[in-house]
Amino acid sequence: MREIIVAGAGTGTLTPEVQDALSRADAVCASERFAALVPSSAKFIPLKKFSEAFAEIDSISGSVVILVSGDPGLFSLLPLVKKRFGNVTVLPGISSLQVLCARAGESWSDAVIISAHGRNLNYGAFLNTVERSRLVVLFCDGENSPRKVCEALCDVQGVDIVIGENLGGNDELVLSGKPEDFTEHESPELALILIRNPSPFVPVNLHPRDSEFIRAKGIVMTQEAVRSVILGRLNLKPD
Repeated sequence: MREIIVAGAGTGTLTPEVQDALSRADAVCASERFAALVPSSAKFIPLKKFSEAFAEIDSISGSVVILVSGDPGLFSLLPLVKKRFGNVTVLPGISSLQVLCARAGESWSDAVIISAHGRNLNYGAFLNTVERSRLVVLFCDGENSPRKVCEALCDVQGVDIVIGENLGGNDELVLSGKPEDFTEHESPELALILIRNPSPFVPVNLHPRDSEFIRAKGIVMTQEAVRSVILGRLNLKPD
């Protein structure tokens, strides 16, 4: 009977649970950079084109481990694998997000997590999020590098950043400072940026009461419910 396990390779350190799953696997599907983690007893299925890799997984009758970077629950292939194969077993890994927040000494329970990895990043929406949040963590890629992000962040007052490169590896580098310190810094593709905003924007009450709109003889200029709908639809930004 086929068993499909989606396991997190973490940032270089496998959990004992993932190690055990790999040791028992009949096949392991992973990107080339994780090929060294595949035991000699298992068939290696390169994860290049998803359709081809999934078709090969279909031909395996035993245990198949799909090894993803970081944690399966954070911007990984897990939703796609579940859509294709149905119920799967999920084994967590230590994500680069966790490592960066640990290096920075930050709790990430209230962090806004954004991925620009292989996605189009709307910088207007991103900067608005930074202005409104205490902590934002952004997964970068070659197109949306820390250098490019820092150039944009120079327009936000009072923030400081922590950049994590190759987290968990022998060449790990963690840098901290102001966005303007890194507008010429070149980072590898596997980089994250943590943004702290000590004074996030807090929206004011945009639902003025009838008492603020009384004209002569107690006539209300507009209806309170209508004003609330209009102001909600405006979706006003800090500027």
